[in-house]
Amino acid sequence: MANYEEDELYRKNYGLLDSVNVWKAPVLNESKVFFSNNKDPKPKFQLDLLIDGSASQIKRQNLVANQAFIIANAMDKVNIPIRVSSFSTLRDYTVFNMYRDFKDKGKNENIYDFFASGANRDGLAFKTIHKLISEDKNENVRKILIILSDGRPNDEKHNINTVNAKIKDQYVDKKAVDDTAKEIRALKNDGIQVLGVFTGEDEDIENAKLIYGSDFCRIKNLDNFSKIISIYMKNLIAN
Repeated sequence: MANYEEDELYRKNYGLLDSVNVWKAPVLNESKVFFSNNKDPKPKFQLDLLIDGSASQIKRQNLVANQAFIIANAMDKVNIPIRVSSFSTLRDYTVFNMYRDFKDKGKNENIYDFFASGANRDGLAFKTIHKLISEDKNENVRKILIILSDGRPNDEKHNINTVNAKIKDQYVDKKAVDDTAKEIRALKNDGIQVLGVFTGEDEDIENAKLIYGSDFCRIKNLDNFSKIISIYMKNLIAN
């Protein structure tokens, strides 16, 4: 992915006259026969990579860390600030781990501290990352959130004493999916571009559709994660 901030000469209808192509003005009615090293302004980007750090990732946590490391290095090379975080729920708390922040260019080793455990209360995690992203008030920055998830928000409690309390406090099935989808809509409504990268099973595809709408893709091989993100970011930059 080429550095989208590199300076180069751009052909325009103002600037320094291009002696090689000036003939096109009267013959082809071509107005862009000048050079300027001031390219059209392009949006700045910043990327949040948020990883489901629940126990469902245990068997592939090393692969997840490797892919996140590759993505962070790729973003560093093209000067796109990236923040890499994971979330999981332990008892009554949803825990965020931040492995690198936007300012930590080149400091990606902490990504290998990723460790999967606990449940995943996705709605609360997405609400939290929404708040963090919204702290940056710069309207000239295009904010992107990419989420790696199995599409199955679940925080089932097993230590609740009464049946009524157990039913009320369970974060499973439709209740969990609806809550997660609500937070994704809130992110999108605030102009934050969201992509859900779905690693789940066939039976959870409908959940992913309900949560992310059309803004999700499925990967069966996690080795393809960094490739997909590279293609996705290239398309964003090009458009």
